Amino acid sequence: MNKKYPVKEILNAVNLLLKEEEKVLLLKDEEKVLKLENEINNSKRKTDNIPKSTEKIILQAEKYLKK
Repeated sequence: MNKKYPVKEILNAVNLLLKEEEKVLLLKDEEKVLKLENEINNSKRKTDNIPKSTEKIILQAEKYLKK
């Protein structure tokens, strides 16, 4: 790079490159397709893993809802 370019030209070139990269990234994100599958995961959790403080909060919420 033996030539000296004005700073404005360099900044414009960098801005153009950045804008092109943003467009490419946006297109890649838009191409993702949602796949729907008839699959049900076992979402039941063991109650043994729930901390005591969480159990207390749940019990308080249930009492409140019953009122």
